[in-house]
Amino acid sequence: MGDVMEVLTSDDLRGWMTDFARTIEAAQDHLSDLDAYAGDADHGANLVRGTQAVLAALPQLQGPPGQLCKDIGLILVDTIGGSSGVLYGTIFLRLAQAIGPTAPIIDLPTLSLGLGSAAKGISDRGGAQRGDKTMLDAVGPAAEALDLAVQEACPMSVALIRTAEAAETGARATAALQARRGKASYVGVRSIGTSDPGATSAALLLRCLAARATLTSGEDADRHGIVVI
Repeated sequence: MGDVMEVLTSDDLRGWMTDFARTIEAAQDHLSDLDAYAGDADHGANLVRGTQAVLAALPQLQGPPGQLCKDIGLILVDTIGGSSGVLYGTIFLRLAQAIGPTAPIIDLPTLSLGLGSAAKGISDRGGAQRGDKTMLDAVGPAAEALDLAVQEACPMSVALIRTAEAAETGARATAALQARRGKASYVGVRSIGTSDPGATSAALLLRCLAARATLTSGEDADRHGIVVI
């Protein structure tokens, strides 16, 4: 059995996306139910369409991690559609920029830089701020947790578990918020009481990454259950 990973390779990114696609498929109804309270009830279906498109393309996607993140981001923009497609695309395109086009691996400081840039990109794209009940309420705290873990020189597995936990805490906290951005903002106080679907799915994305980073060589990701929050 090999060592727990301390850097991410293109193969690790492919594994992450495979795990995320399976997790989103299992969480589809839950995510769409959350979206039904203040949106179009299609967040789960849209993400399934996007992640399955990524899954189908993975065998053909070659190159180093930065190129792979760029390719994934463009597929998500094209196939998820709407604001969710733009925001998920932003996450991976900002990661691609941080990694660069030729780097053979992603170390933890680079990943932290990319996630911080992704959080800023989400805010820049839609004008959202923390507390507006959006995906940023999960990604923002996650980026801060990862930055702190890098400063503390945590192992990658520990750092990414902290990152996922921060995202999940942020996503759960959106249930108490009134939406101030997106379609959910149109229903006013009726948006209070349920978690934001975008924040919830973003937390799942980061939990899948944390689970992948705790695997040892040859270990099956299915042994690590992803809990839908």
